[in-house]
Amino acid sequence: MEAEENCAMMAAVQLRDFLLNGSIVNSVNFPSVISSTLEGFRMTVSNHNVPGALGRITAILAERNINVLDLTNKSRGDLAYNLIDVSEPVQEELVEAISDIESVIRVRVLPPYN
Repeated sequence: MEAEENCAMMAAVQLRDFLLNGSIVNSVNFPSVISSTLEGFRMTVSNHNVPGALGRITAILAERNINVLDLTNKSRGDLAYNLIDVSEPVQEELVEAISDIESVIRVRVLPPYN
């Protein structure tokens, strides 16, 4: 019973860290990504692991004069996962532009810390 409680507690902590920080631990499909301290505003981008995908994402940010404060990019097989901290709040238009990239699977904006 104690082992089950410990597993449940660990799963809850990992889920909370994913929802609040974008970290991924013990995933079957995605790479492990431990988030650094949040700088600015954070979004996560899941994409197919193909050449040029990250370049297209950062080009969209550069076109809008949005500075990347921190970026973590990890891949596992055909999938890549990115934590991107930017200098200003992430607007819906930016999410749509990145989502329109053919290799992008999902863009998620994390809630700001209060």
